[in-house]
Amino acid sequence: MRLVHRARRRPPSLGRSPPPSTPRHRLVERAVELAGVHLHDLAAARARVEPGTISAPLREETGPVRTFTWSSDRPFHPERLYDALEELVDKSARGKGTVWLATQPQARLGWDSFGTNISIGVLGRWLADLPADRWPEVSGSHRARSALEWHPEHGDRASYLSFTGVGLDVWELERRLNGCVLRADEEVRSLTDPFAPYLEGSTAA
Repeated sequence: MRLVHRARRRPPSLGRSPPPSTPRHRLVERAVELAGVHLHDLAAARARVEPGTISAPLREETGPVRTFTWSSDRPFHPERLYDALEELVDKSARGKGTVWLATQPQARLGWDSFGTNISIGVLGRWLADLPADRWPEVSGSHRARSALEWHPEHGDRASYLSFTGVGLDVWELERRLNGCVLRADEEVRSLTDPFAPYLEGSTAA
């Protein structure tokens, strides 16, 4: 995805911005620096629009809007996750992340939700299934996360999600997500995959 920024035209009455060499320009730069304001962070902007990525809050949230991040190194049980979809997005305005589904072991799935509208699709293959010369095909953020959290048995396979909304019950959301994870005593071959019809034709090349 390409991030396009279109600057608004400045009203004529405001005049032109001072050139970088003027004292006024340096004074504005210093004021921005002291205030801790970042006018634009390209890396952060790319992470926000890159499918499958999540970002945790940079500071403690005290207002009504909260962001909750969750991760698991075990796959989702497809039926329990499917049945819980409505409850998981009930009070969230935005959700995104990467999904490891027990019945889709080769596919790295992406979660993208706005309100109660949810999109789950194939992002590609897991690094663990790719030869090293194809790793550059996978997003830089996923490769960086995998380098830190690589599992000795299943490599980069994991689920990590973030939800943002007003009045989120993070404890209930965490409980529901944990309940959707495949338990150690459950066998994958006996599971029914309700996501399969929606993912049909979207193969991980």
